[in-house]
Amino acid sequence: MTLNKKISIFLLGLFISCSGSSKSSFPSWVNDAKSTCSSNSICAVGSGQTEEEAKEDARTNIQKYFETKINSNFVSKLTVNNDKSDNYTSERLNSRATGILKGVDFRKIHRQNGVVYVLASLEKKTINNELKFNMDTLDEKMKNLMKDGNMSSIKKAEKLYNERAKLNEKYLFVNGVNYPEVVSYSTIHNEKNESKKKNVSYFLTVSEKGLKNVLSQVLTDNGGVIVSNGDKAYYTVSATVKSKKLYLKLTGFEKYSITFNVNIIKNGIIINSINKVFVESGVNYEQIYLSVLNEFDKFLDDNLMDYILLKK
Repeated sequence: MTLNKKISIFLLGLFISCSGSSKSSFPSWVNDAKSTCSSNSICAVGSGQTEEEAKEDARTNIQKYFETKINSNFVSKLTVNNDKSDNYTSERLNSRATGILKGVDFRKIHRQNGVVYVLASLEKKTINNELKFNMDTLDEKMKNLMKDGNMSSIKKAEKLYNERAKLNEKYLFVNGVNYPEVVSYSTIHNEKNESKKKNVSYFLTVSEKGLKNVLSQVLTDNGGVIVSNGDKAYYTVSATVKSKKLYLKLTGFEKYSITFNVNIIKNGIIINSINKVFVESGVNYEQIYLSVLNEFDKFLDDNLMDYILLKK
């Protein structure tokens, strides 16, 4: 064997030896978080240039673990009550850094080749306590809203139910069973239908077509009936919109202040009013107005019935 061949073989062996040594110097948990994780915990590994980056990466990986296991797709549930089927769709959990991730514990740290590795764990008990507290809080709010019996409160309870359903998806994943409901979807759905049968009548005096359509939709969604004769209406709702162009230095854009005023009238007397001002910029007035009207629509959907019922 020549000297060159001996040197080549020696260098190759040294390279293999060094490579194997480098690989074995990593703790087992770096490549397999479950290897040091108990069945009562959820574990993930994060990495980064700094310890803080590695910790944030580990939190994100625990978050992704929830997303993968629970799935962010839509789930179709079938609720059956009094021989009637109600098929509704609710969006499953789209995990975010909520209060649950505050309970993450960083158990181990390893530094190698300029990279920091962190092993993070989240106790299932911590998850359960947080989920139960949040769902119990929503249950109490829903109970109080359902006692009111009006459409505004029922719709708010429905929104809270959907929030609770997302939390329950987490609880189901961790425990294999659902957290008992205090207010069921079927109860909310039935109360909603009963409230719609009350048929409170409204007469609208609104000149702006878009605003009139928004008010009409919100009122009918809340069980109201729009009538064409003011004498036959239980309530009259009048509304105006005023716009003022504001100075904006940016070329190609415009800025407006848009004010919506809504009066709720009963027996010729204004019993409540809404005055909402929006300031927004855009390429032209039409774009700005549509955007602002959409925001006002959301506000009315959440609050109009409270103004009518004198809760605000």
